[in-house]
Amino acid sequence: MLSRRYDDAIAEYRRMFEIDPSFYKTYTSLGRAYIQCGRYAEAIAMLLKGHKLAGDVPSILAALGQAHALAGDGERAASC
Repeated sequence: MLSRRYDDAIAEYRRMFEIDPSFYKTYTSLGRAYIQCGRYAEAIAMLLKGHKLAGDVPSILAALGQAHALAGDGERAASC
């Protein structure tokens, strides 16, 4: 992901679900990769799953706010 190879990162994160489907960072990392690809609905879905597993982690809430804002939902972005 840090190399901006988002499609490769997405594929790797999806494989990580097979190893441990309860690891919240897989969901949040996948959500961040989706943001970079402009796939905001998918990003929000993944970030919400990560949030459900991890709780109110500030970086997850920030990423959720970013995804909502980029998706054009300023009201939800402000509530994160």
